[in-house]
Amino acid sequence: MRNLLFFFRLTVIVNGCFILSALHEYFHWTFIRDITPTFLVLGLGIGVFLNAAANIISAVLLLSRYSQKNLIPKWMIFFNFLVLIAQLIYLFS
Repeated sequence: MRNLLFFFRLTVIVNGCFILSALHEYFHWTFIRDITPTFLVLGLGIGVFLNAAANIISAVLLLSRYSQKNLIPKWMIFFNFLVLIAQLIYLFS
């Protein structure tokens, strides 16, 4: 179960990279010019798939009567869901 918690923590970090890469499109920060490709790959390339998988796992844990579903903090689940909605709007608009 610790692997699942690690997966959700990784998803939160990658979602943060997505937020930074989406904001970079509008603000064009020059001080992060060297790490911008990393944010783009993590946020837009990997973030969508990890976030979708994390939300599917959250839904399965929510629908099942699994005894250790309190292992993952609720704010992580909520944050991942909100970023998934933002990712879908960003990608399909």
